[in-house]
Formats: sequence, structure tokens, C-alpha cells
Amino acid sequence: IWGTIGTIVLFKLLILANMYIRRFLATAFFAPDEEAMHERFAYAKSLYGIAVIVLFLAAVLGAFFLALRIWLIPVSWADISNVLNFQLFDTGVDKTTGQLVWFTPLKLFVVLGFIAGGFLIAVLVNRFFLRFIFELLPVDLGIQNTISSILRYLIIVIAIYLGFQWGGLGILLMAIGVVIGSIGYIVKEPIGDFISYFIILVQRPIQVGDYIMLDTEHEGIVRKITPRSIILRRRDSYTIIVPNSMILNRPINNWNYARNFVGFDDIDFTVSFDADPQVVRKLIFQVLESNTDILKSPRPVVRLNDFNENGYLFKVRGFVSEVNVNRKWDIASDVRFALTKILREHGIKIAVPTRVIISQEPKIQ
Repeated sequence: IWGTIGTIVLFKLLILANMYIRRFLATAFFAPDEEAMHERFAYAKSLYGIAVIVLFLAAVLGAFFLALRIWLIPVSWADISNVLNFQLFDTGVDKTTGQLVWFTPLKLFVVLGFIAGGFLIAVLVNRFFLRFIFELLPVDLGIQNTISSILRYLIIVIAIYLGFQWGGLGILLMAIGVVIGSIGYIVKEPIGDFISYFIILVQRPIQVGDYIMLDTEHEGIVRKITPRSIILRRRDSYTIIVPNSMILNRPINNWNYARNFVGFDDIDFTVSFDADPQVVRKLIFQVLESNTDILKSPRPVVRLNDFNENGYLFKVRGFVSEVNVNRKWDIASDVRFALTKILREHGIKIAVPTRVIISQEPKIQ
């Protein structure tokens, strides 16, 4: 009876521990946002998955030995060693001794340790070593991202290779490479998107949070970058899924790429020749300076752009900070409303096209 009760309690504790551990890991690896969770650093998702698996296996293993103690089943270190060295399958013949080499649970843990260690070393090298070097040397940000990404991939690939080689799974690794290459030849488009994913990570033409536009139908905020596609959210809250290869093969407007400021779409309007253009220019600057969302530096642009058949053609351009990129259309709309109001208050009319139609009655013979 006590063994059954203890096992039930242990099982419940295992479930609770798994829940709290996953919650803690989610907080450690991801940062909450208004709509989604974002990675705190590169490869946070991969490290999170590995950490969950490793800790789950450790918890199961610990719960197993506790269950043996609850049921008063004696377990010695020799028994544990026998379990860890249990022969699962052979991985070849040792050239020195001529005996079969067996893959064991212990080797499985070591291989997983190599892979997890590779991810951890990649994060530490990029976070501390490369950051220290980049602070000393004036290296361009794009070159920094490229070097960091390539070094991460290199460290992880080496760790995986060493882990498989140490576990005697070198042939399996080669077989996996051949299979991946064969599948890649057959399924070109998904593989092309996957390769484009790495190019996007290295070159960083877009990032999560950028507002981009490929054309009038494909524009929005980048919400997520996956190995297969880019998730965009339009201004009307619709979600668009764009293949990665499409990002690299087409011109992209990225208002956040400069990470500084961006101008809203030019406002062109015409006032009558009866108006004083100097007064109009002064009123336009007054509207722009009263709008707190428009930057004072760089200074807004107000030009008497042309003399057309209806009057003076003015061009107005203002700049907003990167945090207001997604609101630049609303800000431009506010400027138009304010211009309409202030021009009307000063008796200045916005010119409209004028057409003279002459109607002639046919002559009666």
C-alpha cells in the first residue's frame, strides 16, 4: 500500500517539477511581448528544446531510482553501470582489437552532451568573446552579424561531428548527410527556403519588428522568421506567410533597416496663384513643428516644387523615428488634416483643376 501511495505521489511531483522547470526555462530563454514570445539570444529555441529534453530525462531517471527505493528494491552502482553500458546496437568493428563496438545509453548521453555543449559554447563565444573584440575594433554591424552567425554554425557543426564520431556514429552521420542531400535535390523549393533562412540570418536584411513591403499585397510587420517562411502582419491585422526565397529574390522596402529615421510619403498639394507662397511655407512649417511625432532633426522639407496650370505646387516631407515607422501613415494623415484647417483659417484655398467647356449649337441652314 505504501509503495503504491509513494509511487502516485512521486508521479504527481514529477509532473509538477516538469511544469515548473519548463516555465522557468521559458522565462530564461524567451522574453514576453505584447503578442508573442521572442528569443532572448540566438538559438534560444534550440537550447530550450535541448534543456527540456535533458532535464526531463534526468527527472525520469531520478524518479526511477526513487521508485526503486520506495518499493525497497536494492540497486547498486554496478546495476547502474550495467544499465548505462547496456549494448543497444553495434556501430562497427574496432580496428585495433577486432571486436565489435557497441552503442550504449552512456554514449547517447555523451552525444547529447556534445550537442548541448556546442550550442552553449556558440552562445558564450558570441556573447562574450566576439562582443569584446567588436568593442575594441570598429567593425561594421553587418560584418559583425555575419562573423557571429558563421562562427555559431561552425561551432555547432563541429560539436555534432565530434559527438557522433565519439559515439561511433560517423557512418550514421554520413548517411544522414546523403539522405538530406538526396531529399534536397528532389524537394528544391523547401530546401531553397531553408537555405534562404540561413542567408537571412547572416545578412539580416530584415529582423523581427521591421516593417517591410515587397509589393502592395505583401507588406506588414515581421512577426516571426522561421526556416520555411516569414510571418507578416498587415496594418489591417491580416497575417501573410511569405516564403524565405521570395525575400531574397525580390526588392524589399524595409523602413527599419537604417535603424534611425524615415520620412513619410510626400504630401503634394497646390494653392492658388492668389496666395502668398512665403505665407503658405510659414504655415506648413507651423503645422509640422506643432506635431510632436515629427522629428526636428533632420528638419522637415518644404519645397515650392513647381508652377502648374492651377497654382503653386508644394511638396511636404517630414521624418519620424524608427519607433513610429508603423504609424507614419497616421502621422501623415494628421498633417493633412492640420494643413487643411490652417489654410482654411487664413483664407487660402487649395487649387482644383479648372476646365472651360464651350458648347456650340449647330448652325441651321
